[in-house]
Amino acid sequence: ITAPEPQTDNDGTIRLTKVTLSNKLLTKDYDTGGITAENNGQQKLAPFIQAKGKLIVISDVLFESLNFVRSSGIDIQGSSGVFNHQVIIERSNFQVLNTGDKSSFLNSQGSTLVAKNSNIFGIKGDSKNKNYSPKQNAVAPETCEWDTGAVNVADGVGFFESTIFRDLSQGALKVGSLGIVTLKDTVRFYGNKVTDTTEIDKGFRRNIYCAGDANGQAQLSAS
Repeated sequence: ITAPEPQTDNDGTIRLTKVTLSNKLLTKDYDTGGITAENNGQQKLAPFIQAKGKLIVISDVLFESLNFVRSSGIDIQGSSGVFNHQVIIERSNFQVLNTGDKSSFLNSQGSTLVAKNSNIFGIKGDSKNKNYSPKQNAVAPETCEWDTGAVNVADGVGFFESTIFRDLSQGALKVGSLGIVTLKDTVRFYGNKVTDTTEIDKGFRRNIYCAGDANGQAQLSAS
């Protein structure tokens, strides 16, 4: 799949309420009324949701794990100021496939992102890159550094309240250049570490990465 499915521009709005977003193929047996679900294993090369419009609302939604390749699952790209592009997430659950891909699952740039009473958690996936072939006799250095996050807020505002980040191997939250993020009440981080740990990073957690640069600082506050 190479194109976003729901997408907005200009004054467009997306509202998702009490739905499940899934990669599974559902088949209904009309004799028994039963429904069977089969995971088709299909890769996605584009976001499931791409928003360049003014508002996206996600409420009581389950986002099941999908295999995104070099792409975010939800991509918000504001261009008219953070107050003209808003994302509101409430009481929703997001399953993030831990594959080693460096793209953030939820990428919010140039917008205001508000997430409340939600869960963002990692699901074990295939972290092997079939296109990667290490040099002969090369030794991979052990390091505890990382520069990614399942949620990325850059050139915009992020507000998280009563939200849990759990088991995210690429890291939980990244605050990019000109990003301003506030954590309030019971925002919690559990088990965010690389899937295949070495001795150096066995106790190391990838919770928050601030990535300010020459273009602007990354700001983080908690209350």
